[in-house]
Amino acid sequence: MLGYAYDDGGRPPDLPRGTGDCAARAIARALGFTYPSVAAHLLARANCRVFTATQGCPANHVYAMLEDLGWRWQGAPAPPRIPLGIAPVPDRRRVVAIVESHRRGGQHASAIVNDVVHDLFDSRERLVIGYFVASPAIWGAL
Repeated sequence: MLGYAYDDGGRPPDLPRGTGDCAARAIARALGFTYPSVAAHLLARANCRVFTATQGCPANHVYAMLEDLGWRWQGAPAPPRIPLGIAPVPDRRRVVAIVESHRRGGQHASAIVNDVVHDLFDSRERLVIGYFVASPAIWGAL
């Protein structure tokens, strides 16, 4: 079973919780980048018109950024979906897990680093949609 650690991903302390920046936090923590650099990259992908880093990010921009960085998508096994905390995570060293959000039809991103979920809250009970896993070729860059 995965552990849990409270982790803000390096987000600015003046941002209130619940601002929809889970993707920027998860990517920053899993890739070892700074929160501002990830947020800036996501904003640039969306041409600063679709979202702000504090109001959420469309999943297609998050997925495209991770794929551009060489991460590969692995969808969860067919239903029924299982909670992140007991799911068979493909590689527990560095993963961005995509789980169901508390909002209907929404998604939430959490970082998994060395068997520990890093997030503002314990998201291990959320049902897994899939994972982005670092390819071995990019491990040297992390």
